Amino acid sequence: MEGIKNKFEIGDIVTIRKDLEKTSKLPTVVTEMLYYAGNTATIMGIIHDTEYNLDIDDMEWTWADWMFESKKKTWKQILETQ
Repeated sequence: MEGIKNKFEIGDIVTIRKDLEKTSKLPTVVTEMLYYAGNTATIMGIIHDTEYNLDIDDMEWTWADWMFESKKKTWKQILETQ
């Protein structure tokens, strides 16, 4: 039996959901995390296959797959849209 495959990998660039506040009643979202909603971050670490540490918060919080917009982006794509 294989484990759960990571949706994201270390170095991937993700955008934290803008509607994170609407889901903040879940125990995995703390008030301090809402500050980062809508921001772009780089995945720096993977915990238990579906949880991640990000550069944006100095790896303080643990983020889950569902907290990100579904698309992975590259820095080149991000810079081209600015």
